[in-house]
Order: sequence, then structure tokens, then C-alpha cells
Amino acid sequence: MGTLRKIGQGEFEYIYQSAKARMSVHPERAERETKIVEEHPYYKSEQEALQAAIDMENSGCRGCQIWAKIGRDEEYYYIQDYFIVSNDNIVLRAAEYIGMAQVYV
Repeated sequence: MGTLRKIGQGEFEYIYQSAKARMSVHPERAERETKIVEEHPYYKSEQEALQAAIDMENSGCRGCQIWAKIGRDEEYYYIQDYFIVSNDNIVLRAAEYIGMAQVYV
């Protein structure tokens, strides 16, 4: 499995705000991409997602990436307890479109 990406508040803000803006302009596509991510298996912890990625790599599935949903409170952006693991380009594109952050490569 790859390495953990360090993501700062500036990058979180950019990912979150860009996705929010693009999804408001194209609501039909936003709905379609959201559905793709929601139908994909997800994990509630980083450790579960990392183990799933390792298991996939060990079974011959190469190029897995771990993506996480970003949340926001009054002051900070943060990683939510929602992780997906995939090497499917369609799923990864959807995750990026809706504003998820790639946390492991």
C-alpha cells in the first residue's frame, strides 16, 4: 500500500469549496456521481480502509487508492468517518467530483 498524504486546511478548503461550487452548477451530474460513491462499499475508519486496501493488493488488485469525505465545522475542515477504497477509475473520478480527498496513494 502507498503512503499517507498530509493535507492542510488550505487544500481541504479548496477541495470542499470547489466541489460545492461545481455540484451546484451541474446538479444532475452531482447526483449521478454521488450515487456512484454511495453505492460503493465504504469504511468507517482509516484503519479498516487501509486493511481493505492491503487485502485488495494481496489478492492481485493493483493501484488501490483510499479517499475520504471532508466535513466542515465553524472553524475547520476535517476528514469524516467515511472512506472508500478502489482502483476503479469511475469510482475515483466520482469521489473527486463530489469533493472527497485522496488520503492514501
